[in-house]
Amino acid sequence: MFPGVDATKAQTLFHYCGHATRRLVERDYVKRQLEDQILKLRKVANKDVKGKLDELERQISATIEMERRITKHQGEEDTFHRKLKDKMDILEKRLGVFLENREARAERIRSLERKVLERLSTKSQKITLVRDDLKKLEKMHKDLARSGKHKKQLGMVNDKIKDLKSRLRTLETT
Repeated sequence: MFPGVDATKAQTLFHYCGHATRRLVERDYVKRQLEDQILKLRKVANKDVKGKLDELERQISATIEMERRITKHQGEEDTFHRKLKDKMDILEKRLGVFLENREARAERIRSLERKVLERLSTKSQKITLVRDDLKKLEKMHKDLARSGKHKKQLGMVNDKIKDLKSRLRTLETT
């Protein structure tokens, strides 16, 4: 159709325009019949006037009834259309809020994911560093234990190994 035109709204508009046009055509048709009856009444002789007047009264009643139904139905359609438009406005506002919130949530999720990844990568790096240091100290401990010398240093290395093992457990559990 046309860019920027909502197809459902256009369809609804054309639907109501069609109904209104049909009612106007019906009204014009009934009015024309009434005018024809009035013209016939003027041409009719006095003896046929009573029968023609009855027919005229029926036509007038039908016209009035048709006008009343059209007016009533038009009012109902206007009310329905107004309510429908209000609901559409509310839904459009809700959709706008939802879309704004969705974008904010998506940004918040990305931010949290980045933080988690940074923390995990930092944690895994720390664990790797502690394990490497532990391996170096265990190798140093073996070398010192083989040599039999440096008992004081051997005790310090043992303490350091215990400390690193406890740090490693702490890092792995958190």
